[in-house]
Amino acid sequence: MQNYAKRVACVAGILLFSSSLHAKTQLVPYLQWQEAATDNVHLQPSPTTRTELISEITPGIGLDMRSDRGRLGLGAFATRQHFYRDDVVQDQYGANGKMDYQLVPDYITVFGGGNVGQRASAQNHGQLLRNEFVYGDKYLEMSADGGVRLKNRQKRLVDAKAEASIQKLYNESVLVEDTETRRASASLQNGTSFEQMIWGFSFETQERDYQFRADETSWRSLATVGYDWARRYQLLVNVGQERLPRLNTNVGGSVAEGQTRTVQFKAKLGQFTKFEALYGERAFGETYQADLRYDEPERLSWYVGVAREQVGDLAKLGSSLQSGNWVWTVGYDERVEERRDVLVGRQLQLEVLDANAAVVQGMPSQWGYATTDVGYYLSRRAFAQVTVTGTYSLVQWMVSNETRESLPATSVVDIDTAAFSLTRNFNPLRSLKLELRYLQQRQPGYEDDAVNVYTQLSQKLGKHIETLASFNHWRRNDPVNETEANVVAATLRLGLP
Repeated sequence: MQNYAKRVACVAGILLFSSSLHAKTQLVPYLQWQEAATDNVHLQPSPTTRTELISEITPGIGLDMRSDRGRLGLGAFATRQHFYRDDVVQDQYGANGKMDYQLVPDYITVFGGGNVGQRASAQNHGQLLRNEFVYGDKYLEMSADGGVRLKNRQKRLVDAKAEASIQKLYNESVLVEDTETRRASASLQNGTSFEQMIWGFSFETQERDYQFRADETSWRSLATVGYDWARRYQLLVNVGQERLPRLNTNVGGSVAEGQTRTVQFKAKLGQFTKFEALYGERAFGETYQADLRYDEPERLSWYVGVAREQVGDLAKLGSSLQSGNWVWTVGYDERVEERRDVLVGRQLQLEVLDANAAVVQGMPSQWGYATTDVGYYLSRRAFAQVTVTGTYSLVQWMVSNETRESLPATSVVDIDTAAFSLTRNFNPLRSLKLELRYLQQRQPGYEDDAVNVYTQLSQKLGKHIETLASFNHWRRNDPVNETEANVVAATLRLGLP
């Protein structure tokens, strides 16, 4: 009875939204059917490989409502994968929504969004560049955000915003650790109506529960006050408290907790040049930052910066030069990163392609590089990239070298990456995509490399029907085994306005 009441309330809310907005409403059905064959479904070394035929069907639906007072978008999908030889059925699902509505026109606007879903996660395949058929590991995610924007006609008085999310990874194997991460944040800041005065308050927290290790809790509360001179110079003072994991092994304790006090200066030094500097004290000790950036659209950009974090001094620099259809980019940066759970999954995206919403397409996005490691590492990365844009094609080359040092320091991994991609549009209905990737990882006593070749041919049969044929080859060599997998897939997509 309670669930029925919730459904009725949800439908009533949508109808009320539609009637109050006099909204232009579109319902967007979507269907994807895919058949794929692979010679190594579990990514095992020879001779323990297993062939498999995977049948997959994904129905989805999107709702788009918009008018002068706001917009509401909803999307939902469900995917069922059937692994015939192992007789395994794997379900994935998801729903998401986004809303922006003028509760009192020109004065009060409410906004928000959220998503919920369960997806497959390619756990323990960090070297894998593309693989869409891994089962046994599940990833559950729920998140929501919302806020209120107060305005005085065209000028904003106050922006208030809050966000919250829960992410849980659970596995059928007792050898793999389950994790749960909870994040929340809230902020209140001035709008443009305050002219030269700047102020704001913010709070963020993160809790991560491990199955076999000690749990982590970090948080930060901050108050900001400042002044703006002629929209060219800003001086800000930030004061607050924080608690965060200690990443420097030379200092005792696993947690840094205390006050944070910083002074920040921002300046526009010209039409294309910006400078920003910060100095002060955080829970882990002294901190500073300085950045100088030049950005001239479609011609030249460069940046240089230095910062002090827990692990010491970090630097970054880079440049990008555009000449006609060619863009050359080089750079080097040092930064501390948090390893996050990256998914192999799908999310239904609603895309309106023209102002009259005559063509609407729902498209589940897919991505492949995945790892479920958690923690922190110091990254030192040098990279170079060349991009050539033509009338009907896009070509990119990229090479990089990265050193990752886990924090607190226990291991160092050196990673070389090279990639080439080509997208060729033969006509408005037919396109070809080719991707070549190479990755090599080295650490004391161990070295492996992986090669990936992916090609996809797309043919649209009118506005609402698309067919795709793809081939995916992946090979990995390590000191013990050589693992190889091939996937051939045919896909049919139906999207109706």
